[in-house]
Amino acid sequence: MSLLKGEAHITWMKFLKPLKENLIEVQNTQDIKRQRQAFLILSRQLTEAIKTFETEGFPSKRQEDWKYTSFA
Repeated sequence: MSLLKGEAHITWMKFLKPLKENLIEVQNTQDIKRQRQAFLILSRQLTEAIKTFETEGFPSKRQEDWKYTSFA
């Protein structure tokens, strides 16, 4: 929580609740259709959060940087 201050913190908190809810849905259901639906929503929400907080040099701006990340 200490990384974000003021308006950035408020904005992040708006993203956090739905992200957690969909992550829990993905984890807790055994129904693959519900998992996929929750993951799709989670993915869209996370993408929107990344776009909102994107900073200069983040790999999403320079695709060649992805090969140096642990999730490439």
